[in-house]
Amino acid sequence: MNKLVGLLILMILLAGCAASETARQTALAETQTAIPSPTLDVNFKRQLGSFLDGGLKLKSLTNKGVNYSDYSEQLKATKVSFELACAMWPSDFALDAKNNFTKALEGWGMALDLWHYQIEDYDNPVEPDINHFLDYIAYEGDSVVFATHPISFRVPEYQNKKFLPFDENISILFALANNYYLSGRKTVSPILP
Repeated sequence: MNKLVGLLILMILLAGCAASETARQTALAETQTAIPSPTLDVNFKRQLGSFLDGGLKLKSLTNKGVNYSDYSEQLKATKVSFELACAMWPSDFALDAKNNFTKALEGWGMALDLWHYQIEDYDNPVEPDINHFLDYIAYEGDSVVFATHPISFRVPEYQNKKFLPFDENISILFALANNYYLSGRKTVSPILP
């Protein structure tokens, strides 16, 4: 009989512990879901939305063809929107997206600079570091397209040196910048209406 009473007490204790554990897990879940997600300032969301719209226009322009003037103006407007968004950017919000947007603007800006060199008949970026040759290589990485000036090239300092052909590298910069932009956009789009 003592064994039966002991077994009964043990079962009651175990049942109580199990119920207690279930209650504890339920309370923990309720507490976790009750913590509000961080809210973003309406003005920040509006400015970020403006930047995303501008970036989408740039992406569209670079994919379908654009003239230098329209591209330049759109890039300026998009940069301003991003700078304003950065001034309000919460320190704990989507920093990877912010970095991707920074890289996108860098690439779009480098494409504009390279395009400017081409229009104004400047020299192509040439090794060792003429017209930011190394900056383009650092940004484009393995995607960069090189050509080599012939040994008989009219500028002796450029003879047999690698250079960056304008058209190919402008296109590459557009594509890389667009990819950075899309990566950042994918991260932040869910928070915008």
